[in-house]
Amino acid sequence: MDFYAHASHPQIPNDAFCGFIWSLVVQQPTVLVGLLDPSIKSQVWIAPQVSSKRKAIAKGADRIESRPPTLEPVPQPKTTPLERLRETYGDRLRLAVDPEAIFAAVTDSHIRVS
Repeated sequence: MDFYAHASHPQIPNDAFCGFIWSLVVQQPTVLVGLLDPSIKSQVWIAPQVSSKRKAIAKGADRIESRPPTLEPVPQPKTTPLERLRETYGDRLRLAVDPEAIFAAVTDSHIRVS
C-alpha cells in the first residue's frame, strides 16, 4: 500500500483504463447515460430540505415540487465506446443514477425513500 501513497509513483489513468471503467459502470441497471440540457448551467442539483417544505405548507404557501433535471437518453450507451460518445456529444454527456440506488448505497439501507 505504501507504494501508492508516495508522490514519486503518481497514478495516471490512461484512456484505455477509463474506457474499461466506463464499460463496467454503464452495464449497471440503475445507471442512465444521457445528455444534459444546454440551458442548465449548474453541475449539481440540491434537493429542497424537508423543513423548508413543512414551513411553506404551514404558512399556506404553494408548495413547489422541485425535481432534478432529466437527461436526454443516449442511444446504445452500453455498446458504444466512451471515446466515440465523447466525440459525438462532448461536454453534454452525463451519467445519472436512480435515486433509490443512491440512497441504498449511501445509507446501506433498502428502505424506500419517502
